[in-house]
Amino acid sequence: MAVIYAEILKRGMFSWQQQWNGQSSPTAKNGCCTRPIVNKGSSCAPTLRKLCAADSPAQSRVMNFAFSPGSCTGGSGPIPLTAPEQDIANFLLIRGPQ
Repeated sequence: MAVIYAEILKRGMFSWQQQWNGQSSPTAKNGCCTRPIVNKGSSCAPTLRKLCAADSPAQSRVMNFAFSPGSCTGGSGPIPLTAPEQDIANFLLIRGPQ
């Protein structure tokens, strides 16, 4: 599968398993656990700088961007958004070239 995934990316395409959601290795599969990539606090500015860099996976990969609080459990109903304005601003800052 690694060869197939590499070829898919080389052709400028992706499969849903290859969506990047902040995992440390840009080639790691994201599974179905999504949490916000940028969090409010002292790590916010350094994280945004890193994600806005030209070599960041956020600039070259299809992102699965989670809104706060994110979820790894699914659940039986809607999860209330805790910081939608911040999440939208973060997404717009790191989404890469258009």
